[in-house]
Amino acid sequence: MKPEIHNILIAVDEKDNWEYPKKFRWDKRMKLIQELKKDFESVFKFELDIDKNVQDASFTTDLGILDDKFYDRKTGTGSLRYLFSFRFSNFGNLFTILNLPDKKGEYYKETVTCMKILNDKGFVFIDSSELDDIYDGVNEPYENGLTWWTRYFDYL
Repeated sequence: MKPEIHNILIAVDEKDNWEYPKKFRWDKRMKLIQELKKDFESVFKFELDIDKNVQDASFTTDLGILDDKFYDRKTGTGSLRYLFSFRFSNFGNLFTILNLPDKKGEYYKETVTCMKILNDKGFVFIDSSELDDIYDGVNEPYENGLTWWTRYFDYL
């Protein structure tokens, strides 16, 4: 992990609060992400999917494109498997991208535009490849092998 990324992660870590920091307000965060959804949809030119039922996690939600092979939008049933998504941590306005499109891939330009929108709103991008290191923050890990990914972007 790059030292500057580690410093960002350490700066937003909070003792004894695994799911969210003390001052976190889920309703305010979701309202902001709903506003971002509209901004992103104007970039992508179609409706994006959002998971409104994340629980027992260190992240708020995923905003992206669900895989039609696993999810039926008409009935609202199936498995929430994203082709790619912006994942928002509950901590420090951090976000990452699951299945980041490559430079020649579909949706790359739109993804970069949305990353700029997030940056302008004070969000900080953390590449998921930086999060595989063993967690060494302010809390005692609750399991062996706990990584920074779990700390900020996973179900607990």
